[in-house]
Amino acid sequence: MKCSLRCYTNLELYLNYLVKDITSQQKRVPDFTSVGQPQAQTISMDGSWLSVQGVSEGSELAVYDCMGVPVAQMPVSGTAGMELPRGIYLVALNTTGGTLTQKVFSR
Repeated sequence: MKCSLRCYTNLELYLNYLVKDITSQQKRVPDFTSVGQPQAQTISMDGSWLSVQGVSEGSELAVYDCMGVPVAQMPVSGTAGMELPRGIYLVALNTTGGTLTQKVFSR
């Protein structure tokens, strides 16, 4: 039998009871891990040179400007690089293990 508000001496105790009941029935979610995130790949900028290293075969590199317009899209494996005009870009590296995205600044 569930107690109503009358079973408790004050509203705070009743609300604590409700919250405890709700949280005890929720499914527990494990701590966040980076499952699916490729760990060996690196994306870096050196001035205006974009460099991608440690890429597995069958991967694809996509570069978007700050407005979301595609600047480049190409298959890559191993190491790849390209010159980017001055600006802010979003780089997405799609591999079989997941997608790595990073914001970069070209000077």
